[in-house]
Amino acid sequence: MESRHAVDCERVVVLVPIVGAAHATDDAAEALKFFAWAYAKGGQMAEELDFVPMPAKVVGAIQKSWQEIKDDKGQPVFAAAR
Repeated sequence: MESRHAVDCERVVVLVPIVGAAHATDDAAEALKFFAWAYAKGGQMAEELDFVPMPAKVVGAIQKSWQEIKDDKGQPVFAAAR
């Protein structure tokens, strides 16, 4: 069974392979690219819509965990997590 890394944010759960085949790591990298954009831009958007933005400490912890998601060579699939 393949290992997966889960991030639970209230009711949203995202599963991505920790180590996997090339197509899986490409998909994981694209998903993390989207979340990086969302965390960079989403706080202001959340406030504009009267939502509470994700705390910076939580975003940092989530982005740090991305280093555990690796390609088949053991390299992080999304190195720009910081």
